[in-house]
Amino acid sequence: MGLVAPGLLLYLVSALCHSGGALRLSQQTQPHVSCLPRMGQDELSTSKPDGTGDAYTNYVAQPGQEGPVVTKSDRLITNFNYTIRRECRKNKKKKLPVGVDLQHFPLSLSVIHLCLATADCQPCIRVCAKLYKAGRLQLRGIRIEFLQLSTNNHYSLRLCSETKAQNDDSWEIQYDCFPADAGHEVIVSLSTIPDYGVQVCRNHTVDEHETDPVFNYSFSLMKKTVSVSVLPGPSVTARLCYQQAFTCEQLGNQSYQQIDTSHSLSAVLSYEFLLPCLCLEVYYSKQDSSRKQVFPFSETEEAYNADLWRSSRFTDWSDEFKDQMKVDFSWPCSRLKPSVSLCWKENEHFDSACLDIANSSVVASGMTYFIDSVDVHPRMCFKFAYRNSSHVWCPNRRDWSVDVEVGVFQLVLQFKSYIPASFSATLCSKNGHDCNSTYLIHTVTKHSTSDTENIELILPFQALGSCVQVWRSDVLFSGKHIICPNYDHGRLGLLVLASLSATVFIIMLLLLLKRCITRIISAPPWRRTILLIYSPDSEEHNILIGAFADFLRVELCCDVILDLWDTGKVAQIGIIPWLYGKRELVERESGKVLLVWTKFSKVLFEQWLTMKLSCGSCHSDPHDLFSTAMACLQSDLKQGDRSKDYFLIYFEGLCEINDIPDSFHTIAKFKLLKDLPDLVCKLQNPAELSCWLKFVIKFFVRRIAQSERSKNLRRRVELSRVRQQSGTQWEEDAAELELISSDVSLIDQSTSSSL
Repeated sequence: MGLVAPGLLLYLVSALCHSGGALRLSQQTQPHVSCLPRMGQDELSTSKPDGTGDAYTNYVAQPGQEGPVVTKSDRLITNFNYTIRRECRKNKKKKLPVGVDLQHFPLSLSVIHLCLATADCQPCIRVCAKLYKAGRLQLRGIRIEFLQLSTNNHYSLRLCSETKAQNDDSWEIQYDCFPADAGHEVIVSLSTIPDYGVQVCRNHTVDEHETDPVFNYSFSLMKKTVSVSVLPGPSVTARLCYQQAFTCEQLGNQSYQQIDTSHSLSAVLSYEFLLPCLCLEVYYSKQDSSRKQVFPFSETEEAYNADLWRSSRFTDWSDEFKDQMKVDFSWPCSRLKPSVSLCWKENEHFDSACLDIANSSVVASGMTYFIDSVDVHPRMCFKFAYRNSSHVWCPNRRDWSVDVEVGVFQLVLQFKSYIPASFSATLCSKNGHDCNSTYLIHTVTKHSTSDTENIELILPFQALGSCVQVWRSDVLFSGKHIICPNYDHGRLGLLVLASLSATVFIIMLLLLLKRCITRIISAPPWRRTILLIYSPDSEEHNILIGAFADFLRVELCCDVILDLWDTGKVAQIGIIPWLYGKRELVERESGKVLLVWTKFSKVLFEQWLTMKLSCGSCHSDPHDLFSTAMACLQSDLKQGDRSKDYFLIYFEGLCEINDIPDSFHTIAKFKLLKDLPDLVCKLQNPAELSCWLKFVIKFFVRRIAQSERSKNLRRRVELSRVRQQSGTQWEEDAAELELISSDVSLIDQSTSSSL
């Protein structure tokens, strides 16, 4: 910035803008030039909605732009490479070439607000210029001069081109900006380097910046209108527009209205689409008035629904014969960025559901979205989503098709493809929208586009009614086509043959079932000699063991060996001879040893291990069944093949799988009564039990589960579980005394019958 004497300055202004060698266009007749777009700035507006005059805008200065330093290039936008110097090379005066008229070079001024971090916002003059055919003039640069008349503030900016301009080149310049004071007149002149003796001048008066108008508004979502009311005063302009990155795009005529406060203080504006970026601007109608903006629907949920997508445009840019989907997307709210992924439609109907494809992130380049290695198909779609709303766009392109024909116990797939591709297919069973497959996958490949013949794939099917899943297997993202052929069409003989075969098979199956059921009723295959081993937890636990033994004896017809039922023999010969004798009996009769395990069993087992390590083979209690059984079990586990004679039983709620020692890993374990069907199957020798008879066993197990003894056993287990959790003594619940007595009587009765 430089200061000169007022007299000399006025002389320079007069010489530049009123002499015959210069051109001074009036403010009304100056040609309009559009300012270049500034990327990264938050500008509210660049022109009035009716297109006349200039308006205030806000320009937020970036770091390094503090103060009116014209040598800062980050305030300058051009379409040519330049440097800022005091003088440019070849700055001599030249004669204007024939046919070139500098008098029509556009130069326009507009008022914006410069807001620095260290000061309040102030008016500022933006300069926009365009020079046509800069190459013919052999321009080396441009000089811009600024002068505020009242204060003699003067700025000069010289731009020197780094490269020589071509004949058809047009130079465009936007400078932000020359600081000015409100209420003062400024003059901006533009001249060329080299000097052709012609200068273009503009003068502009910066009006006093008044306060924003005070207004109220209301809206009707049903009528799609916004009502604006203002206070008495100067005339006010109200308009609706869609706020974009740099401008606010005006809607139709019904969205703009000038309020003459002498006749009315309100206006009703209408809009087409309810969008979150719909902006209401209210400002004084005079030139260079500041605009106040509000966004009525930015937090309204209805603004993020169907209108958001109805106002959008989709343009398919996918390359033909290329495994790529590409779409150009645009909508009025360009500052909002949707999330985009792939989805696969259940069918080609317009309103069918579209299932998301995992890990299908779509690459975005500006507002163009694309993804490679994808099966381009009308059912393979882009899903655009923003907040709680989404929209599906599908391409209108099909690169391949398949037809299915039903043969004799086979399906013939005919593929027609316009591109080289690999296709896979497998049989499946339809289950709702899914098709479950456990069959082999068959693949076929087309290697060249020159091959016009169809490729064929044959699938042998195992059952009538099977469907086929078909998909492209040479791309990362593809959907599975589910095709269910019509087996009835032209296949009457095949259906008759299949029906006869099914009838014969069903008759034979019923005969075999009859024999099996007769055999099971006469002698259940799971009937076995069972030795029952348990830990002496408590009196109620002994009653539970008695109920379980009675269940095995009555419901499963097993020969149960229980020390509680053979107390006389145990007292006569001792627990050790009795246990080993019964163990040998179980082995001779191919029976099983059932070990009932509880949390207390784990404690006794650890004590037994500790005692064994401390005193070797000594036995502390000759009447202890559990310790004797553990010694016998450890001996059998060391032999390996004898561990198959043991089953470990634990009741739900009384023991967990973690309570069972790791050394018992070779013993089969059953959780009752959940695993009762498995226990019944294991009690039968696998060599004698056919696989097709298992459903018969399940039927009888279901019947057994409804029996009275089964219900009694369940009550016993539940009562023991409650007692174990509460920690109360067995005799404290007086309401259960009658049940305890009945169970004790049951044990005594069973003992008497066994004796």
